[in-house]
Amino acid sequence: MDSNKVLKALFNVLALSAVAAAAFSCTVRQLDEDLQSAPNGERLEFTASIEDEAQTRSSVDANLNFYWSPGDQVNLFYGPSEGTAGSLFTAQNTETSRSAKFSGMISAFTGAGDDGEMLSFWGVSPYLASNRCDGNSVQATLPTEQQAVAENFASNTMLMVAKSPGLSLSFKHVGAMLHIRMSRSDIVSVTFQGNAGETVAGRVSVTMDSSGKPAWSPINGQGSQSVRLDKPDCFVAGTYYYLYFLPQTFAQGWSLTFETRDGQTGTYTSNNSITFARAASRNANGLDARVTTWEAGYVEMAAGFFWAKKNVGAHSPEDYGDYFAWGRTIPNVSYTESNYDYLLPFSDAATANWGEDWRTPTSAEWEALRNWVNYTWEWTTENDVNGYRVTSKVSGYVGNSIFLPAAGYSYSAAVFHGGSEGYYWSSTLGSTDSRAARALRFGSDLDTYKYTYEYYRSVGQTIRAIYDSSYVPPVSPEVPVTGVSFDMETYAMLDRGTFALPVTISPSNATIQDLTWVSSNPSVAVVSPTGVVTGKSVGTTTITTRTVDGGYRAACIVKVIPNTSYIDMGNGTKWASCNVGAESPEEYGGYFAWGETQTKTGPYNWSTYQYCTGGSESSINKYTPTDGKTVLEAGDDAATVNLGSNWRMATDAEWTWLLEHCTWTWCEMNGVKGCLVTSNVTGNASIFLPAAGNKVMSQTGNVGTRGRYWTSSADGLKSWSVDISSDGPIHESAQRIRGYSVRAVYEPHLFINGHEYVEMGDGLKWATCNVGAATPEDYGDYFSWGETTTKSSYNWSTYFDNPTGDGETFTKYALDKKTQLDLSDDAARANWGGTWRMPTDAEWEALLNTINFDWAWDDVRKGYKVTSKVSGYEGNSIFLPATGRIISTGTGINSAGSSGNYWSSSLHESYSKYARDVYFESERVRRSFDGRHGGHTVRPVSD
Repeated sequence: MDSNKVLKALFNVLALSAVAAAAFSCTVRQLDEDLQSAPNGERLEFTASIEDEAQTRSSVDANLNFYWSPGDQVNLFYGPSEGTAGSLFTAQNTETSRSAKFSGMISAFTGAGDDGEMLSFWGVSPYLASNRCDGNSVQATLPTEQQAVAENFASNTMLMVAKSPGLSLSFKHVGAMLHIRMSRSDIVSVTFQGNAGETVAGRVSVTMDSSGKPAWSPINGQGSQSVRLDKPDCFVAGTYYYLYFLPQTFAQGWSLTFETRDGQTGTYTSNNSITFARAASRNANGLDARVTTWEAGYVEMAAGFFWAKKNVGAHSPEDYGDYFAWGRTIPNVSYTESNYDYLLPFSDAATANWGEDWRTPTSAEWEALRNWVNYTWEWTTENDVNGYRVTSKVSGYVGNSIFLPAAGYSYSAAVFHGGSEGYYWSSTLGSTDSRAARALRFGSDLDTYKYTYEYYRSVGQTIRAIYDSSYVPPVSPEVPVTGVSFDMETYAMLDRGTFALPVTISPSNATIQDLTWVSSNPSVAVVSPTGVVTGKSVGTTTITTRTVDGGYRAACIVKVIPNTSYIDMGNGTKWASCNVGAESPEEYGGYFAWGETQTKTGPYNWSTYQYCTGGSESSINKYTPTDGKTVLEAGDDAATVNLGSNWRMATDAEWTWLLEHCTWTWCEMNGVKGCLVTSNVTGNASIFLPAAGNKVMSQTGNVGTRGRYWTSSADGLKSWSVDISSDGPIHESAQRIRGYSVRAVYEPHLFINGHEYVEMGDGLKWATCNVGAATPEDYGDYFSWGETTTKSSYNWSTYFDNPTGDGETFTKYALDKKTQLDLSDDAARANWGGTWRMPTDAEWEALLNTINFDWAWDDVRKGYKVTSKVSGYEGNSIFLPATGRIISTGTGINSAGSSGNYWSSSLHESYSKYARDVYFESERVRRSFDGRHGGHTVRPVSD
């Protein structure tokens, strides 16, 4: 199908969507208007609804009711994806909910097919870059390894699919659920599989059957015969966990294999045929207690010489397992000398992870294992993994063997020589260099096998443990605690988020590292015994920790900020929660030159600047004192172009309001430094501005120490910005070529007959600009009362209903006793159509009520910002520029910029020569009246 046919098909889809979901009619219409160009990049919303059999959501409660969680992501396809992941859409709900709106950008229209074919939207949850759609089915992945979460599913576990001709999608489960409860408290994983080797997870193709329900089929070579549920810190006995897999009938039965912390494995098997239905759950309670045989996690290679069957962190002999720096008990993210502290030699990862009966072998024990007289080493491949099969020749233990995979080593977040060499730590320090420890190294050629190998402790290597029930770790000299501290005084976090507080015990090798934790306000945030903070509601709490040894104390402030896409900081301006180009508050996002809408790989200088022709600041050709443009237009606004028409860059006046009405606190959020900006008006409204630094030429500088943010306002040939650091914020103008961050503000756009409006809470829809104006700040056209067109002179001789020209004799709205304009004489209705009209005197009077509405003079824009205080409409606002008026004795505009005159549709109740209006100056606003012939501006309303 060519591009025009794709657009035509999409138009039909959107038309159906408008009927099915009127709430999205504005979005549909906007796309409709742009179809002739290219609708790629338009922001859409769809609703995820509930299927009949089960509620398909990303979170579950005790009654098996499912919910969407804030931030859930899905793929949205329109027809075949042609090798792409479709478009990314994100849930907009701020708390778990049974239905949710998803919003995203249509990145590509992927439709194709025969002429006249009606294509459908396909949705896949969770979002994966590997998800695909061929127009008739989707190709997606059900995870083979799943993380156990008490009474819930881990994120990105449940595979769900939706199909609809419009933007109201019902997501349905592809998989079935097993509700598992352990009786033992030392189990770290449970594996599900069918007894006949059925495919239970992995990559599948999903179609919709005739009843609109998902039906799956395996993709050759990409399925899995098992699904594993992991809980490295052990399942809690008596607590339910969920495992998710492909539904089907297991004619020969099924099994669960349990693995304990110390490496034992046991399998429960049922040989009875059983059907696991889609979107349904079955219970598996205490089946670990019914295991009759538990296999030890070790092999005895000689008398008392017990070697683990697999590496620490592995789930099978072929798994590489985890990589550890020598002396570290948990895996690092990256292994370099800079992130390695020299720990005590008895800090054994095998003991810490598997229990006190396990330890890392000594160098001498590795030497004993490579003794050719007692053991054979055979390079082999097992389950597609290279390594050595080590087999005992010792009398009484002949044939006992272990497999050592060639796992390579890890350095600087990368794995080297995986599949060709093996690197295994011993517990023995290096003999010549205290920075090194001894390790086993091998390759496929036995000549490269080195048992005396020494390597820097900071490198990540694997560990094959030894079982030794008599092992007693060496006792170190006791090192007392001398203090405890936090890196920052204040930390920021999202509501319902979690993070581990970074705390430092002094000295770092203190013997007793135990701490106690307390939150001063658990309703805001709670803290676990290990220092993990969980946000409960927006607010502030103090987290205090004490050392068990010595009772040393440290405290920090934790500020929980709203977990929403935007926040009203107290004056009606809704600030985005993260930077343009970022997906969370602490992410830096993109760097933009002022007036440019895309980031650059090349230098940020005058030669690449979009609005410069001569290679210097003096040759800027837009937004200059010459053209009089002082605020970015929508097409040059990085927020509008990247986020959609409801977003824009904040003006200098809006940033100035933050500087003057908020507290700016240098703090840290998820390890990122920046400023927490908290409203002094509301107390709890806060945004986090990360110290993203800036771009100059091709270099990124000041990251972590400063953050520079553009406003949308020009300052001569420069532009206004805000610079944040630990010293506080600075308001300054800067060269436009610099790459600064952008923080957007949100302004929802609603339209009647093509004209935008705002609901203020008085039952009316108020237009955002005057009749004849293009922006809220424009004055627009001037009308005599009861006239619908502009004219060159505004006096009684030109007035439509004063035949004598003296302002005393009228035939309409006088003798006829009419006191309200007919719609045929209403300038708003005549010029804008639809349901627009001029407000009545009573409606203006209601807007003047300061209990419900705040009138604030804006000395920059010269006019009044009217902000609603009505419940449910707080912060909604309109701007009324000081338009002045055209008086009867001349044709010029009088008092523009200092006063405003806006007609009502109401005649003066006592004098038919006059009509009611609203008059304001910078220091007062009042209901007034004026001669009908005068030229006033008109602000329309609609019921």
